[in-house]
Amino acid sequence: VIFLSATYSFWSPYLENVIRKNEGSMAAGGITSSREEHWDTRLSEFKSSPCIGIGFASVSIQSRDGATFDQNSGQVETGSSWLSVLSMTGIFGFSAFMGLFVRAFGQLKKVGRNDLCHASYLSALLIFWCFHMMAEGYIFGAGGFLFFNVWLLLGCIDALGRNKSLMVAGNNII
Repeated sequence: VIFLSATYSFWSPYLENVIRKNEGSMAAGGITSSREEHWDTRLSEFKSSPCIGIGFASVSIQSRDGATFDQNSGQVETGSSWLSVLSMTGIFGFSAFMGLFVRAFGQLKKVGRNDLCHASYLSALLIFWCFHMMAEGYIFGAGGFLFFNVWLLLGCIDALGRNKSLMVAGNNII
């Protein structure tokens, strides 16, 4: 805290865009006002096809309020990973997707019996990403940094849960 306070004048100019965005969000009605349009669009997509969704990696381009698709770049802003899975794949796909996370937590519980330290660390990371995915829609954004981190974490948890010969000794997995 002392270091950050002492060096604030050096790195504070880089915060101007973030501060401006937060002020704009507050003026527009709240800190989540930029996301609410995306969330409402995802919910209306889900309501249009609740069982099977609107299609994998698809978004409605009809909405003007929640501008979710840039035709020039092809970039999609979904606003929430959980809502994008729900709207794109429906209840059936969302149930399967939730199964991945439920299984991961079950495997972490099993790993925790032998190695509580690593299981706790991986559990904390998984919980963090579960909460973070409420506000950022990257779960189907292949090639993205956040996408990579979440799926890599799920893969590591699965590998540790399945492979009984992986033993954690000190800081090395052998």
